[in-house]
Amino acid sequence: MTEHSRPFPKVRPDQWRTLCREECDREPPEALRRGSQQFNAGLYWECHETLEDLWAAEPADVRYLYQGVLLIGVGMLHLHRHNYHGATTKLSSGLDLLQSFEPTCMRLDVAALRTQAARVLLVLADGPKGLEAALGHTPPRCAFIEQRESRERAGRPSSSNTNCG
Repeated sequence: MTEHSRPFPKVRPDQWRTLCREECDREPPEALRRGSQQFNAGLYWECHETLEDLWAAEPADVRYLYQGVLLIGVGMLHLHRHNYHGATTKLSSGLDLLQSFEPTCMRLDVAALRTQAARVLLVLADGPKGLEAALGHTPPRCAFIEQRESRERAGRPSSSNTNCG
């Protein structure tokens, strides 16, 4: 199995090792910003391509942040293609992966993204007949917040300088 094709972790996100805060305190890579712009423009396939390269190259657990955003985008792509099963499974997987990164990571407002994606998934709870209603729902968006606000939302002072390990 190649580095690129590593499977999902075999444990729930809440069981992963505690993320080293420096991973989430880093500035967002350009590819995450570009993928987020593509996501927000409804260019879900392009977002997938951009974030897949970033996810595959990242050795740290923050790779699951990238993969979570990617999967929510893929879920939205399936929704727009009227693929109920694909939409629900990918949205669910993305929500699960992003759980450990709330409230923010790399200044991405993960809590808001998860809330918005969960609303779409809730509309889809009506089964395949919920596809049209979900398509009319406001799509989730990737939003970056200011660094100070990001640290405060995570419960850390702006001058936080924690060490890992």
